Amino acid sequence: MTQAYQEDRIRFEFPDGWEVLRPEKASYYTRRFQSFAGGCKEMDFILFDPVNRVLWFLEVKDYTTNPRIKKQCVFEEIAEKIRDSLALLLAGSVREDPSNGGVRSFMDVCAIPNAIKIVLHLEQPLKPSKMFPGVKIEADATQKLRAKVKAVDPRARVSSTSSTDMEWRAIWSP
Repeated sequence: MTQAYQEDRIRFEFPDGWEVLRPEKASYYTRRFQSFAGGCKEMDFILFDPVNRVLWFLEVKDYTTNPRIKKQCVFEEIAEKIRDSLALLLAGSVREDPSNGGVRSFMDVCAIPNAIKIVLHLEQPLKPSKMFPGVKIEADATQKLRAKVKAVDPRARVSSTSSTDMEWRAIWSP
């Protein structure tokens, strides 16, 4: 059995037993933390693998139909989201009411992980245009991501729905 979550047009299936936190749906994040220090960003998924004691940060970007229009580099944006999400976990583990079942209960299960891993799930158009070329090679995207987040995970990864080496499945969903 798996736990299924939808992010835009992609369905993610995470292993049973994993803890899954969607910060954008956590009341502590939306009511208190999101506006902290002028505004905080969040990762799409924060996951905890209790068997290997790994804390995963997963960001999903789908540019197959809509090109990126933000001026900020996507890898800088992810680094900021990691920073803010780490702060969210610490603050939420102390400040949130435990009965909410959000950040605090997630952190109660996680305690201190053995490792932190970062994944950018990146979907790009099959035919890049001159105006929106995208990242031509996944290895280039991985190298750029690692350069931005190496303080937290020097082995950060880039995946897509065609990746077969991830601990979970990502499939297109109508």
